[in-house]
Amino acid sequence: MWQIDPADFSMAFAGVVVLALAYLFWQQRRMKKWYRHLCDCDEAGTLAEAVERSSAIGEKTRQRVEMLEKGLDDVVGRLPCSFSRIGLVRYNPFHGMGGDNSFSLVLADESGRGVVITALYARDQSRVYAKPLDGWTSTRQLTEEEREAIEEAKSSGIPG
Repeated sequence: MWQIDPADFSMAFAGVVVLALAYLFWQQRRMKKWYRHLCDCDEAGTLAEAVERSSAIGEKTRQRVEMLEKGLDDVVGRLPCSFSRIGLVRYNPFHGMGGDNSFSLVLADESGRGVVITALYARDQSRVYAKPLDGWTSTRQLTEEEREAIEEAKSSGIPG
């Protein structure tokens, strides 16, 4: 059978006790460091003061988040009415004269409400026309270039 020498057992036990004490000393140092960090002892010396300060910071943060949420709700509420669909077609309405200086521009929201702006450029004059757009159609007669610009605007925008 196995016999344990009391001297060996005492030495082993003393070694375990020393290791446990070293571990506890190390943990105590960690806890003090953590406590100082928590209390931020340069400003307040007690845990209660640190908790009070932290609570005040939390309240300010909550108020700021509420303000930002209200602002975000306002922006999101305005998005459906903003011009998020844009189409542009440049062309030369007077074949053989000049370049592609004329254009048709569509500015519309998600539902297709907006305006078609057409600018015709010639050497001696320029003309600008605006036509209403509702549901991607207009009550005014549209040119081929204006219809092209409308199709481009329909496919533009942010997907999803």
